[in-house]
Amino acid sequence: MTLPNKILCALGIAGAAVVVACVVASTNPLRKDASVIRTRFLQETPFGSSLHDVNAVIAGKGWKERYRWQRSPVDPFAPTTSEQVDTEFPEIKAASIICVQIGGYQGWPWYTNVESDWAFDTNGKLVGLRISKIEDAL
Repeated sequence: MTLPNKILCALGIAGAAVVVACVVASTNPLRKDASVIRTRFLQETPFGSSLHDVNAVIAGKGWKERYRWQRSPVDPFAPTTSEQVDTEFPEIKAASIICVQIGGYQGWPWYTNVESDWAFDTNGKLVGLRISKIEDAL
């Protein structure tokens, strides 16, 4: 095989590898829009689901819980405040929140983490769900 043929062959293999990597990466469901992910989660745990049911889904999927927040008593070391929660969920008065690390994917050029905030009322029923995509940039 001549040198130009070797170069063409190497370029062809490299190009095929890039195409395969792109196809594999695009199959990650976390790459979908946050609203699509939210809709899928609400099919599994619709509004009105109990705190127990949501905890079971979180544990079953192996997701990492980042923190739990309670509206009262007021904790000065809480990861979020009532004002922040009311801003994120203006249509409801959440009594508690579970923040969960769903997973992530390598974006271009930053890694993207996907998180969810599950909001519950005073009866422990799901009343809100927010999906966030956070790029891990410098």
